[in-house]
Amino acid sequence: MSKITSLTPEDFTLYADQMEKIKARIDAAAMFLQPPHVYPSVEAGLLQLRLALEALALSSLVTNRKAVATVSAAFMKKDHAGALKLVKRVNADYYPLPSEQTLDESGRAVAMREITEGFLTEGEYLPVWGRLSEWMHARNPFQIMPDPAEGAAFGEDVIGKLVALLNHHTVQLLERGELLACMMNESESGRVHVFGFEKASDN
Repeated sequence: MSKITSLTPEDFTLYADQMEKIKARIDAAAMFLQPPHVYPSVEAGLLQLRLALEALALSSLVTNRKAVATVSAAFMKKDHAGALKLVKRVNADYYPLPSEQTLDESGRAVAMREITEGFLTEGEYLPVWGRLSEWMHARNPFQIMPDPAEGAAFGEDVIGKLVALLNHHTVQLLERGELLACMMNESESGRVHVFGFEKASDN
């Protein structure tokens, strides 16, 4: 069994960098999905979302370079199901847990509660990845092309669910004993802010 070590400043930097990249891809996708809905733009937007999902799966593994390389190789082979199995095998708690803060009258965070709906769930991850991937291939010229407006609507739904999942979340990094908490838009800087805290005792 691997030795459990505490979170390090490098962990915070690496995870925040992953989240900044996901934010940039979500923003790019939103731009590409604006009307008028035409194939090249919609396809570009959905590609950005697929890449954001892949970065999401890799983000909790930033503490282990070998694990990241193995999962990345699976994604490059378009084996998304295999990649996710590898992630879960090395880090069963890889998936972010969304939450929201309760603020007092002065705007200070006084509590945090789990979100139970409206976000991209772990069970939706593979079906969504697969549907996004369907837009990444040239179509048989004898088949009817999908409606780009339909693709844009799907992409906008994915964006909403990703934002709800990641806006404020906690995650268990591979080989670390504490939880990492992340705010995607820190109030003063607008940038990703991460910090760690001890896991609650089961006793």
